[in-house]
Amino acid sequence: MNAFQLEMVNVNLIQVDHSYQRPLDVKRIDRLKRAYNRGACKAISLSRRVDGSLWVYDGQHTLALAVASGEMVVPAVIVPGDREKEARWFLLMNGSGVSKATVRERHSASLTAGDEVAKGVDDLLKRFGVTPGKNLIAGSTTAIGSITGWFKCDSARLERVFGFIHGLWKSEDGAWSQIVMRGVWDIASNIDELEQVYLGAKKHKVTPRRVLDSAAAMQGATGVPGGGSGVSAIAIRKLSRTFKK
Repeated sequence: MNAFQLEMVNVNLIQVDHSYQRPLDVKRIDRLKRAYNRGACKAISLSRRVDGSLWVYDGQHTLALAVASGEMVVPAVIVPGDREKEARWFLLMNGSGVSKATVRERHSASLTAGDEVAKGVDDLLKRFGVTPGKNLIAGSTTAIGSITGWFKCDSARLERVFGFIHGLWKSEDGAWSQIVMRGVWDIASNIDELEQVYLGAKKHKVTPRRVLDSAAAMQGATGVPGGGSGVSAIAIRKLSRTFKK
């Protein structure tokens, strides 16, 4: 097979793999449909897997727009590939920037691509019953980017962070927020102190909500934006009454 082929492809033959693709932005499709012009339709990128099936790894919104506009075929660049290659290509095409994939979406694609760091992070999340999400509800984290960075830096230390939070607050909202996790991460560099803070937090009924409120108040007093992330370790120490001036 050639390195790539240019074809007009029937839209009904094209599939979308949601293990790495972003959710379709329906509002965007509706907006584009109102200004649709056939001559402005760009080619999409397809992967032809070993079984002959075609999968879009770049251009799913263009595909959806064509379907919504009644088109039966779309121009496509087709290359031989597989699921992992598609995910890697998706990651290369969706770095940081406007309208690109979110950190959570890139994490999902990295898993499909077989990235070892993403696998390690996913294993850690599953073992402690944590899921990536958009809200600070119990068992959900919005800090997947920070978690990935911490995992690369010191996975053993991150394991201690997860154990600390799970042991105290596994069923509480906000426990896996970036601010709370950052505070525990800072403290977890010293295993002895981490144990002391854990006992103090348990004794004095420290909650994630109290940590978030205290850290935000401390950050606000400095006049520096950030929501409290930079001072969250101090907040946890003070609330657990282990803070030393």
